[in-house]
Amino acid sequence: MDDLISVIIPAYNAEKYMDRCLNSIVKQSYNNLQIIVVNDGSTDNTKKILEKFAEADNRIVVINQKNGGVSQARNNGIYIAKGKYMCFVDSDDYIDINMIQKLYDGIKKCELSVCGFVNYFDNEEKDGPSPFGNTNGLKTRNEYLKIMSKYLYSVYFGALWNKLYLSEIIMKNNIRFDDKISFAEDFIFNIKYLEYVTKVSIVHNNLYYYYQEVKNSLTKVVDVQYRWQASYTKYCCCIEQYKKMDMYNECYREIYSAIAYELIGPTYDITKENYKGVKTAKESLKKIYEEELIKKAIKNVKKPQMVHRIAKISLFLKSYGIFVFCMRVWIKIQRYDGK
Repeated sequence: MDDLISVIIPAYNAEKYMDRCLNSIVKQSYNNLQIIVVNDGSTDNTKKILEKFAEADNRIVVINQKNGGVSQARNNGIYIAKGKYMCFVDSDDYIDINMIQKLYDGIKKCELSVCGFVNYFDNEEKDGPSPFGNTNGLKTRNEYLKIMSKYLYSVYFGALWNKLYLSEIIMKNNIRFDDKISFAEDFIFNIKYLEYVTKVSIVHNNLYYYYQEVKNSLTKVVDVQYRWQASYTKYCCCIEQYKKMDMYNECYREIYSAIAYELIGPTYDITKENYKGVKTAKESLKKIYEEELIKKAIKNVKKPQMVHRIAKISLFLKSYGIFVFCMRVWIKIQRYDGK
């Protein structure tokens, strides 16, 4: 008999998408599933929909909790998971009928199985990035980490939902989600899990449908400072784990380049003229760029963009006023060129 696989689905006000999500799971070609849905204090009809599905399919287990966030919901799912393997699906997404079977076929030879995905919008589908090309196969953990270091900002590596995990590794090493954060918590989970992996199975097929631009999606629009702080925490954890796995020296330029590229978005947001004034913009930039980690990123970025050049000059002159002024000029130049 095939091994039991636990599928964990956090759900918050997901009535619009719950049918589509659960139908894609209960109809999987791989049948031996424990389907755990954690209702995170929904105020719509999510609970009723889950009860209907649970009555019709005894593989479905519903947990109702007070609203505590996606990390807490996933952790509560992990606590009751009984499967040898574990995977995660977001309630506004859905999966290919053969996804779990293909991931299962891959993980039997290793400790982590990863597939491709489709960016799914209301009127459009677009294949997600494929860092490993179009071939299936096994990669050593170090091979995987090396490629990952070049794409640390990629959903492919950071997401939970295109992966199948060995439950023993999660339970034995107490790998859980930080319930104080709801941004980059999945990346942190993955990088901690990789410490205990020897090989990774790559399934090139795009089997997960990642639905975007949804009001109540788990990917929430958040304050720029909060978003950056979460990214900072993510990269600190990343560096620590790469050191533990003896891959830091080989990958540090890629890691710091990824940090530098991720700085671009917050820097633009902070220095736009419709932000909270020059004084606030200067203070916000200082909070970010005074960190030693950020100074290293600006110094080591492989292909510096204009933001990095402006940052380097401003840090040298110790002037965040110049930083704001130069960025606003650069933003205007780009708008003019784009006309």
